[in-house]
Amino acid sequence: MTAEEELIQLREENSLLREQAELQRNLIEQQQEHIRLLEQQNSLQQQQVALLTEQVKALQARLEKDSHNSHLPPSSDRFKRQPRSLRKRSGKKSGGQSGHEGQTLHLSETPDEVIKHPVER
Repeated sequence: MTAEEELIQLREENSLLREQAELQRNLIEQQQEHIRLLEQQNSLQQQQVALLTEQVKALQARLEKDSHNSHLPPSSDRFKRQPRSLRKRSGKKSGGQSGHEGQTLHLSETPDEVIKHPVER
């Protein structure tokens, strides 16, 4: 191989290497742009996750409230069973028991004042 042929071959290699370097630069720029877009998308998704987390907490707080821990009436208590009494049954009937001497308030023999309320038609 002569010096001239070597020079031509080196120039061809040099131009090929320059083309490859240009392609590499273009690829790097595309990848950097793609990274920027992914970072933007990531930050938007993080904001959305934060908003949704707040909403979930607010909804869970609403679900936990009932008439015992808020100003809501008992009729608004839903999907929860009423607490059962821990008292055991005694077997007795409700009300006054047989054999118990009652105490009744008797009418006075001489009332202080008598007011009549006639029915009007």
